[in-house]
Amino acid sequence: MPSTLFVGIDISSQSNSVFFIDQDGNNLIKKPFSVSNDTPGADSIISEVISHAKAIDASCVKIGMEATSHYAWHLHLHLAFSSDLAPFNPKFFVMNSSVVSGFKKAYTHLPKTDDFDARVIADCVRFGRVNPTPMPDFKYAALQRLTRFRYHLVQNIQ
Repeated sequence: MPSTLFVGIDISSQSNSVFFIDQDGNNLIKKPFSVSNDTPGADSIISEVISHAKAIDASCVKIGMEATSHYAWHLHLHLAFSSDLAPFNPKFFVMNSSVVSGFKKAYTHLPKTDDFDARVIADCVRFGRVNPTPMPDFKYAALQRLTRFRYHLVQNIQ
């Protein structure tokens, strides 16, 4: 019977921590693994997602990540446009860090390390209390960058 693979990705400037669980909340790996935060790292995430999705006969993959500035934006786009992931009907959940932080408070038994953030993100998506994130609209991306650049300039002038 087809199932759903849940992927949690904790994003930082240098690396991404990744964790997999199934629809029953069972860990599919012992601990989160790290990949570099670049194209080869994103490609290795894709290959691991495909491998784990096939192992549990997943018909859907739900990928959650924190909205950490532009780091999540690039990874989200790279994964979303992957033709290799398309057969698994990927859905993406780019969440505000306060949502993840609030959800993490329910896990009193987890160590207080960042290694488990990816696990918590995957579980947050599994519980289904977050909505899928639509693809970024490129017509607003340029405006967003100009607005941020203007803000940066104004702050430096003062």
